Amino acid sequence: MVSMMVEAKPYTEDEQDMLQEVVNIAIGQAASSLAKIFDTFVVLSVPQIALVGSSTLATSVTSLIGEHEEGIIGVRQAFYNQLCGEAFAIYGRKGCTGLAEQLGYESEQLDLVDEEVLLDITNVLVGACLCGVAEQLDRELSFTAPALCSGQDSTEELLELRDHSWTESLLVQTRLGFEGQEFQCHLVILMAEDTMEELRLALVDVMELD
Repeated sequence: MVSMMVEAKPYTEDEQDMLQEVVNIAIGQAASSLAKIFDTFVVLSVPQIALVGSSTLATSVTSLIGEHEEGIIGVRQAFYNQLCGEAFAIYGRKGCTGLAEQLGYESEQLDLVDEEVLLDITNVLVGACLCGVAEQLDRELSFTAPALCSGQDSTEELLELRDHSWTESLLVQTRLGFEGQEFQCHLVILMAEDTMEELRLALVDVMELD
């Protein structure tokens, strides 16, 4: 299905505050889900939200999360229905190896964490976070299966896989990690122009109910 191009308008201060509150709650729920699965405390950063142009998206994200000298592993998952976009989960390779060892993988099996554990973690994070947003705003959401991205050595290369038909995107970025471990995940959520307007309408509806 081809979506019509809708010009993205900056959110008002009240809309930004409400969106921040909604995202904070949703990411907190996602962290709680992950903590229950792995029986550990999840540390997370305050989500960063910004409207970014397509030409500056990759550099904007890289400046937020920094570079991983040991390399990265990326997982991509799209979402659609009343809210559309895609999410990238970006993992530092060194932390993934440590997580695999903790989960009981033998040395010759460590690469399995790329596909098995990271796909599961991404599915939980993206699903819980975006479903949390959708539920608060009374919107419906569906997902594609998460897919491991291969051949990308940097964040900028990974984000080149995104949908390039969007002129602007709403960027939501946060960092999650397991307490006492090197394992970290940077969750990057991108929403298209038409979804940004749908999101605005939903935020206005919620504010009018308060």
